[in-house]
Amino acid sequence: MKFPIPTSLTDLESAPYDLLPYPADFDDDDEAARANSFDELVTRIWNGNAVLANAASGMDLFNNNCGGWCNEERVQALYTLVR
Repeated sequence: MKFPIPTSLTDLESAPYDLLPYPADFDDDDEAARANSFDELVTRIWNGNAVLANAASGMDLFNNNCGGWCNEERVQALYTLVR
């Protein structure tokens, strides 16, 4: 399945992407909670990048069988940080 290139970040919040501005478990109660939530997002991305660095074949990264690096949690974390 091919997704169209979005024209803006807000396009990612609607079909076919349906990403949320922030993950459901993002804590925004105060500055310390926000910092901890962003640290968790960075950790999720760091772990995904470690999988990428150890991937046997880069050609298989973007197919339907991407070895877990492109799971919803990691993509949501990337989107949230970019946003």
